[in-house]
Amino acid sequence: MKLTHLSLRTSTVELKDVPQGAIIKNAMEFIYQMGIGKPRDYWILDIVTQDNTRYRSEPMYDCSIDETGSLTEGHVIVGVNGESKRIYTVLDSGDRCSDSMNQVWL
Repeated sequence: MKLTHLSLRTSTVELKDVPQGAIIKNAMEFIYQMGIGKPRDYWILDIVTQDNTRYRSEPMYDCSIDETGSLTEGHVIVGVNGESKRIYTVLDSGDRCSDSMNQVWL
């Protein structure tokens, strides 16, 4: 599984052999900017399943931290629902985003 955050700087983490239902705390750090001139926060999730099927989130999946400081503790939860093929992002403020993931043919 590869997770990328695009904002001021790109942050990427690659995790291998993640069991189904696993929770990985503090998997990555990223930098973001609030206020005037704040860029959008984009997430790219690329997953290869045990049977070598590859899925990728929509290009430039947007779930941004707003100017009110909704990211109070600096935690973001990113999850995947394999049955519905969706990526979910939850900020610790309770703000949520969701989008579909598509199979990528190798």
